[in-house]
Amino acid sequence: MTSNLFAVSTQGMLIGSPTFWSAAVILVSLLLWNLFRAPSQLSRSDAVQSYRSSLFPGLGPLQFYSQRNTFLRSIFGDPEHWKESPPKQNGVRVNARGHVVTITNNPPQDGKTFFNDRGLHFNKGYEVMFAGIPEMPSFLKSKSADGEENPADTFATNLRSAISAKRLEGQLPAMIKIIVDNFALFPAKNGEVDVHKTIYPLVFQISVLLLGLAEHARDVNAAKALEGPFWSFADNTGYMATHFPLLPWPSTVKKWIGAIRMSAEIRSTVEKRIKEGRRENDFVQEMIDRGSGIKSIEDFVMGSLFAAIINSTGITSYFLLFLCARPELRDRVRGEMEAMIRTHVEERGEDWNALSLQQKLDCVPLTAWEADLPIYTSVFDETMRILMISMLFRRKVTTSSKATQTTTSIASSNVLDREFVGFWLAAAHRNNNIYSDPTKFDPDRFSRGEGKGEGEFVPWGSGRHICLGMRFAKLEIRAVHAAFLMNFPDAATTDGNGKRYGPDEVPFPDQESEHRRYPQKPVGLSYGVNPLSK
Repeated sequence: MTSNLFAVSTQGMLIGSPTFWSAAVILVSLLLWNLFRAPSQLSRSDAVQSYRSSLFPGLGPLQFYSQRNTFLRSIFGDPEHWKESPPKQNGVRVNARGHVVTITNNPPQDGKTFFNDRGLHFNKGYEVMFAGIPEMPSFLKSKSADGEENPADTFATNLRSAISAKRLEGQLPAMIKIIVDNFALFPAKNGEVDVHKTIYPLVFQISVLLLGLAEHARDVNAAKALEGPFWSFADNTGYMATHFPLLPWPSTVKKWIGAIRMSAEIRSTVEKRIKEGRRENDFVQEMIDRGSGIKSIEDFVMGSLFAAIINSTGITSYFLLFLCARPELRDRVRGEMEAMIRTHVEERGEDWNALSLQQKLDCVPLTAWEADLPIYTSVFDETMRILMISMLFRRKVTTSSKATQTTTSIASSNVLDREFVGFWLAAAHRNNNIYSDPTKFDPDRFSRGEGKGEGEFVPWGSGRHICLGMRFAKLEIRAVHAAFLMNFPDAATTDGNGKRYGPDEVPFPDQESEHRRYPQKPVGLSYGVNPLSK
């Protein structure tokens, strides 16, 4: 029997069907409901004002994803000038497609609660509010290809094992080799390199070494087979991809394609290794040996690479850009690095002048790489302060545990169960109530006591949720910096045409380019001679 929905008149007109019009009315009503009805709990009588200027109140402000820093500055003003022009409101409450998010603009007041309250859940916050972890679209995943997954394969457990002290120590020589091999590809003389085309791929390759497959890590071109899809994914994580992941919006489709290509490359490489009976010295081999399914391996590699790369690439690059615009400071940091390396070369009884750069770096044990380098650390921390201005999320989740059943107050307002909380890092790291002249690159500010209060300097998180990958990130970044400064002692920061930037002229990243951190103006690193070039 022909369905009433598709019944047509003698004239062949679909619109003649009453059922069609009934269905159309229902669909339009649902659409209008989703577009124009904001959550009832968005507005309430407390200290936090709700944002209600969205074109479609039911969706909320789309610019909260596409231009987040610009959006928040339009509400609170510029943190760099809060001492002179304080924010006119204490936090803001926004709708994100039915999800209520309370955003604090007072890190000293709310930092302790945000980072320590046991009722605020880290993973639940990012599962909904941030579509940033590469993953196959659910409708494309195989439900039975790998059988049962190993219950030990939780992301945090695997990550801790992959970057344990034992594995870091064991992979140090390979890490150093990757760095030196990459620098050897730089021009032999009068080079000027784009950090996004050189340092970014280098950090990606090192991350693959520890968290991915050895087949990709040991070859630059093989690493690029993952890097392209990775950035295709990372560059397209916006509002539509987060809240309408199944709608074939252009950016969402690009995100899907990136995830599918990454997944296919990882899966085919693992399957080929297993088929050939070949073993590799990587963490994936450990997962294979304990019976982990390929899906678990895919999820771990894709998720851990995103976590490892998204900030480390920018920090590694901009550290060098800021530092090499200050020749005197560059030489001091290089001298500190060289003294540390020389100490361990001499402890082994080696002749400094007879060793290659790789051999010198290989003399340094893990404990020495992690030791205190005060001048270096001050530059490193200042780089992170300037770069880290994005949003951190948590979700209020009340469970049977009494620890989660306490009242959570953010911006002097109680957060209801299942609601979200946002911590805007720029409200801390660019706040001139905390940092003097916050847009100035000033590594000495920390020795003056700036940024020491609760929630004032939190690039690695704080309290209950310190970044799990911090140890590895610091190691890989420091190793790249040591090798670069040792090999290119005269490196300078230039504009792409050989003109040097002064100490206070280095362009900052575009504030809305939170993943790639593209500079506002052309910038690169120049040098005279590359001793590694063959």
